[in-house]
Amino acid sequence: MKSGAAKHKPRAYNLGARAESAEALGQRIVDAFLTRLMKQWFDEITLDQIADDAGTTVQTIVRRFSGKDGLLAAAVRTFASGVNARRATPAGDIARMVDNVVADYEHSGDAVIRLLALESRHGP
Repeated sequence: MKSGAAKHKPRAYNLGARAESAEALGQRIVDAFLTRLMKQWFDEITLDQIADDAGTTVQTIVRRFSGKDGLLAAAVRTFASGVNARRATPAGDIARMVDNVVADYEHSGDAVIRLLALESRHGP
């Protein structure tokens, strides 16, 4: 080692930031898929489109979700959480409950019909 050379302190590794970044990427992928699923049939959506929309690669989607079916499963969980949140109502407030359900149908009804129709398009 040369005399007078500065000692380099190892860079701190922040696992929390990396985990947050990975979580954010996963959510971007699911959100990109859900955005397309609200307007397109499942079999018309490609992983290339999702990768472009989410700013990532097909390889990352496959590694993270094991392909399109795994991505669909994750998207359905996210979608269901959104439905529950949109329909949440204080106990006893029937008028608001009805309003929330109607508003949720307006928001997601077409996508629900597409998801239910997947069976007839892809078989059992």
